[in-house]
Amino acid sequence: MKGKFEMLIKELNFNLKNGKSALFRSPNKSDADGFLNILRTSVIETDYLLRYPEECDVYTIEHEAEYIDKMNRSIRDALLICIVDKKVVGYFQLFCESNLKTRHRANVSLVILKKYWNLGIGSIMFDIMIQYAKNDPYLLQLELDYTEGNTRAKHLYEKMGFINIGFIPNATRAKNGTMLKDFLMIKELTD
Repeated sequence: MKGKFEMLIKELNFNLKNGKSALFRSPNKSDADGFLNILRTSVIETDYLLRYPEECDVYTIEHEAEYIDKMNRSIRDALLICIVDKKVVGYFQLFCESNLKTRHRANVSLVILKKYWNLGIGSIMFDIMIQYAKNDPYLLQLELDYTEGNTRAKHLYEKMGFINIGFIPNATRAKNGTMLKDFLMIKELTD
């Protein structure tokens, strides 16, 4: 039987591979600036996100503060951030389906600033959010997708127990016209 479900993720401290301490928790409105910085910086650091830098200009600190507040008030959705040296360096989002036929499903996404890759942050965030998801009385599977060529993401997702179930051809179109597949993955939430 699944346990009592809580919306906010309490503070958790972990040591990273480089020896630094990292804090993981649900964000609050005062984290909006750091959250916005990740959004704007990450699209410059990798081509595997679905936005270009100029598409992020519409986002403001106020917009991100409202988004954080909305996520924190959600009954089932969750947002987790990672803080290193008082700086927000990554976030993980979990969006649950709400219709009766699909409420057993949730989509997840993860973004970490490039300077903090290979420190174990992604694995820690997945572990925290998988445990969070297992406490949801309805969730049975997590779903995600990644863009063709993003082998770093693929390896992390496989390490966390996700399996490929197919792909969407021509899902992403780069500015130069290159068409890329999106690969779909799921993880069943078994005890």
